[in-house]
Amino acid sequence: MIKVMYFAYLKDITGVKEEWLEIDGNLVRNVLNKIFEKYPKLKDAPIMVVVDKKIVKEDEVVEEGDEIRVYPPVCGG
Repeated sequence: MIKVMYFAYLKDITGVKEEWLEIDGNLVRNVLNKIFEKYPKLKDAPIMVVVDKKIVKEDEVVEEGDEIRVYPPVCGG
């Protein structure tokens, strides 16, 4: 089980702030596939994935107990 947390307008799309998901595989890509399957509208939303406070790419490994945070992209100024 992986804990997934949603931020900003992404919580409005999902209707939840956080949830536990069971995923097939151990890559960020697998987590995203599960999220997109559950919330198809997120496929069209630009997102940034953070695992344990580190921005990650889809091919990075996640382990049970990791905290996945899904954010809209942010800009500095």
